This record gives sequence, structure tokens and C-alpha cells, in this order.
Amino acid sequence: MFIVAIKRWRLLGTSAAALAGLYHLLLAGYLFTTPDFTKTTYGQDAMLEVPGFFLLLGAFQLVWAWITLKEKQEIMVGIGTMGFLASIVLYLTALATPLPFGVLQQTISVPGLVAKIIEITYVIASVSIIRSLPGERAAARIRPS
Repeated sequence: MFIVAIKRWRLLGTSAAALAGLYHLLLAGYLFTTPDFTKTTYGQDAMLEVPGFFLLLGAFQLVWAWITLKEKQEIMVGIGTMGFLASIVLYLTALATPLPFGVLQQTISVPGLVAKIIEITYVIASVSIIRSLPGERAAARIRPS
């Protein structure tokens, strides 16, 4: 029963990270290909910084989807958790104030809100994975080969 529970948390965390990563990669591609929209939404000075940020964020999230699925060490899953939390905090900061590099103050959008809900889902799943990893290792030692 215990092993099944951690596998479900891993699958949920991996799916959430992959969805968030794909969303941010698609957003980066859209922002690179529509410079007028990018200027209007994020500011004149944010033409390369914002799409580049979303490209890096999406790549990080896709890599962390794989790490979440395979990693056995709490520290590695914890690094991903902190990265996702940083993304959530940055979004909330952008809603409250303009960001450095000429990025305008943002407004709440449905796609942005959905992306953050997916990231929160990852954080919940990853914390559950971190809490379960010591037990998973102990169960693996007890099981006969």
C-alpha cells in the first residue's frame, strides 16, 4: 500500500511539472513570435528577457518532471520544490509591483492562474514525496529479492 501511494504522488508531481513546463515553453514561443504583444503586456524593455525567462522556466520544469519521477534523494526533489515556490512568489510579486528589467506590473490572468495552481499541485506532491522517501527506501530494504 505504501509503495502505491508514493508512486501516485510521483505520477501527480511529474504530470504537474510537465504541464507547467509545457505551458511556459509554449508561452515563451508565443512571446518570441509576437513582439507587439510582448511589448504591450510586459513593457518596451522586456522584449527578450520575458520570453527568455519563460523558456528557462519551462525547461527547468520539464527537467524536474523527470527528476521527480526517478530521484530517490530528498534533496533533489526539495530543490525542485524550492524552484516551483520561487516561480509562484515571483508571479505574486509581479502582480503587486513592477519587476526589474523594465517588466510592467502584471494583472491576474486565467492562464497564469491555472499555471500557478498546477505549480502548487507540484509543490504539494513533491512535499508528500519528500516525506515518503525514507519509508520507501526502508520498504525496499525489507522486501525480499
